[in-house]
Amino acid sequence: MKNGFLPCLRGELWKVFHARAFYIALAAGLLIQLYNVVWNIEYVQGIYNSGPRHADGDTRSLFILWLSANGTLAYFLFRWLFPLLALIPYGWSYRSEAQSGYCNQMLTRVSKGGYFTAKYIGTFVSGAAVIAIPLGVNLLLNAMICPAAVPPSYSMVIPVHRRDIMYPLFFSHPWLYSILWLSISALWGGIMAGLSMFLSQFMKRNIFILILPCIAVYLSSYVMGSWAIDDKFLIFGYFVRTYAMMFSEMGVLTAVGLFGGLAIFSRKEVI
Repeated sequence: MKNGFLPCLRGELWKVFHARAFYIALAAGLLIQLYNVVWNIEYVQGIYNSGPRHADGDTRSLFILWLSANGTLAYFLFRWLFPLLALIPYGWSYRSEAQSGYCNQMLTRVSKGGYFTAKYIGTFVSGAAVIAIPLGVNLLLNAMICPAAVPPSYSMVIPVHRRDIMYPLFFSHPWLYSILWLSISALWGGIMAGLSMFLSQFMKRNIFILILPCIAVYLSSYVMGSWAIDDKFLIFGYFVRTYAMMFSEMGVLTAVGLFGGLAIFSRKEVI
C-alpha cells in the first residue's frame, strides 16, 4: 500500500525553498518593495520640510503609503507582476518532473492523489511566500518611516471606499486591516501558482504555464468585477466591493487548479 504522502510533501516543501527560481522571484519582489520604501522616505521628508500637513488628511500615513495601498510606480509594478511572481518559483515543477520521468518514479511510492496534492501544496506555498514576504517586509520598513496615523474618513487620500469590504476596520483597527490584506494577497499568490497544476496537464512548454494564469486572473477579475474599471484587479490592493465577489473568484480558481488538475491527472497511466 502506498502511504508516502507526508515524505512526498516534505520533499516538495524542501524543493520549494531550495529552488533558485524561488529566490529570483523573491528578489524581484523585494526590489520593488524597496523602491516603494525609498520613494516614501523622500516623500515623507518632503512633507516634513514643507511644514504644515495637507488639508485633506495626513498624507504621511503608513496605511496609505505602504505597497498594498500606495498608487505609485512600485504599486503598479507589483500589481501587474503579481501573478508572474507567484508562478515563477515553482509553477514549472510538475511539467519538468513529468518530462524527466521523476513523476513516474514518485508514483511507485505514493498514490496519484497523494503526489498531486503534495505537489499542489508545495506550489501553493511557493506562490504565497513569494508574495507575503515582500509585502510583510514593506509594511515593517514603512512603519519605521511613516507615522501610523489614519486619515479621517472624509479625506481624499484614503485608499478605501465606503462600499469596500472591511471599510470600518480600516479606521478602527488599521494594523489588523493591513495584516488581513497582506494575508489575502498571500492566498492569491498561492491560488495563482496553483493554476499551473491544471495547465501543466495540457501545456508542453513552461512559458505558457507561466503566462496563461496571468491572463486568466486578469480576465476573471474583470468579469467578476461586473466590468467595472475600479473593481478590475481583485488580487491586490484595497478595491474589492463584496466578500461574495472575492471568495467566489478564489473558489473557482482554486477548484480549477486543484480538483480540475487532479481529475485529469488521475486518468493518466503510469509508464
